[in-house]
Amino acid sequence: MPAPPAPIPTPISPIRYALGPGQALRRHAARGTVIHVAEGHVEVVLPPQWAAIGTLGLCHRLSPGGVLVLGERGWLTVSATGAAEVMWQEPAPGRWQRRWRGLAGWLRRRALPATTGPVKAETR
Repeated sequence: MPAPPAPIPTPISPIRYALGPGQALRRHAARGTVIHVAEGHVEVVLPPQWAAIGTLGLCHRLSPGGVLVLGERGWLTVSATGAAEVMWQEPAPGRWQRRWRGLAGWLRRRALPATTGPVKAETR
């Protein structure tokens, strides 16, 4: 008999950022993160990439309704030229991340309880 299909992971809900004129958001982003501009105009500076001549920092200008999917992980800057609203959607964790988190949680549950009282010293 075949094994039942694996459950479909639920997507992580997007985070909404409201940026004022001249404000910037600097965050670490995972590969596959989706940035969606709901209102206003923003400039996204991607993490530096190595090229034959050195490092390059690519810049994207997004207007309302613009979407950018990140191909690499790293620190990026989202700057608003005016009032803007940005939606930040992290990708769902992969199979190994889910297994690692499950193992870490199992180890935390099995950890010995901390002592809450004073420790008695032995004297001879």
